[in-house]
Amino acid sequence: MKENKKYFEVGADGGSLTIYQMIDDENKNWYFHEVSDMGLEDEVNGVKYQSNYSLSFAEDFVKLLDKYPHLFNLYPLYADKDCVNVVLLFLKDYLKKNMPDYFNKHGWSEVLNVSVEEFDSK
Repeated sequence: MKENKKYFEVGADGGSLTIYQMIDDENKNWYFHEVSDMGLEDEVNGVKYQSNYSLSFAEDFVKLLDKYPHLFNLYPLYADKDCVNVVLLFLKDYLKKNMPDYFNKHGWSEVLNVSVEEFDSK
């Protein structure tokens, strides 16, 4: 088994949601997401959760969105160039359905490598 490659990541205070690609010994791609929550010093230690494997990035992204439907309100940290179209498709759909009071257009445009105006074309 080869090393996991980060494909997508968003962050929040003390935690992150990350999707990784894993290539098995037969050179087959698998995707999984990891939820990390550092916790506060006075509370329980941090939580780390890893999902089951998915056959595609899109499949795993849908699983992550099912658990965290407002993940686009979190701080965007990374998106691999191979997953940008999938993320952008779901992001535009999210913005059509519920435009949040605050949306980090500049952060998402930088991470997805698209213009800020891309989010205005609903």
